[in-house]
Amino acid sequence: MFLATLKNLFDIDDVGNRWGVRILYLFTVLINCAVRFNPYSDTNFDALFSWAEQVQASSEKDTYAIRLSAIPLTEGNIIFILTALSAIFLTLMASFLYSGLYIKAFRENRTKLKAFGEPIKSSALAGRMIFLTLHCLVIAIPFLIFIGSFTLLVVVALPFLFVMPSAYLSGDYGLFSSFPNMIKRTQGYYLDRWRGILLIMSAYFILDFLIGMVASFSTTAYFIINSALGCWIMMSFARYAANSYCKMMVGRRWRKMNLPGLIFSEEPEEDEYTDKLNEDGGKEE
Repeated sequence: MFLATLKNLFDIDDVGNRWGVRILYLFTVLINCAVRFNPYSDTNFDALFSWAEQVQASSEKDTYAIRLSAIPLTEGNIIFILTALSAIFLTLMASFLYSGLYIKAFRENRTKLKAFGEPIKSSALAGRMIFLTLHCLVIAIPFLIFIGSFTLLVVVALPFLFVMPSAYLSGDYGLFSSFPNMIKRTQGYYLDRWRGILLIMSAYFILDFLIGMVASFSTTAYFIINSALGCWIMMSFARYAANSYCKMMVGRRWRKMNLPGLIFSEEPEEDEYTDKLNEDGGKEE
């Protein structure tokens, strides 16, 4: 059972046409590697750190004497920052696309059970994916600034926030209506969500520690493997979020449907079964 859970979490190319997901994954790995291997970028920020320490140590009066325009950022530093932000943006967008494709494939393969709703159109999925990524980038800065004051609240709300993008990408809810609806749907699945999140995070920390040993032999190999691991974990989170959303929308019948991942098994048409499934939470009340 545990091995099946691991396979379902980390078998990221088990969505529709496997090669489509493999190409998407390869694309994210390449753009993350490009951040490190860009010949025009400069990853040396020692001058910036020294300047920041000088500002922090100076008195309030002396702070005004320090020109902000004198921030010691080289052209290479700026190129590195811009490419890193671009890689984050594209990786986040690819993860959202993966979640949307997972839910779309799930619904297309369960056409006999109407409780899942209609699969979202590809054009609508693309639009929602872009809008959601932009929204995340806009709120990222204030979120990082105030997260220290609301750490406990963020930890408590994480299982709800985790599934919210999938609810929006499914086409069932709007961006702002997805969060309250996910609070309602997550009842009875809260600890299950935490278990999956912690399992993926644990796998990342263990593998990242092991991969760190490669750096002593080859820095180039380390950067490549580390980028591949980071993208794989992002896809695994996206997969688990989409999987969790489908599970909550199906309701209590999930375990009887033989659906460990996207391994669909057709079941006999039973009107009574379908009616009960709708009552279990297949559609928004």
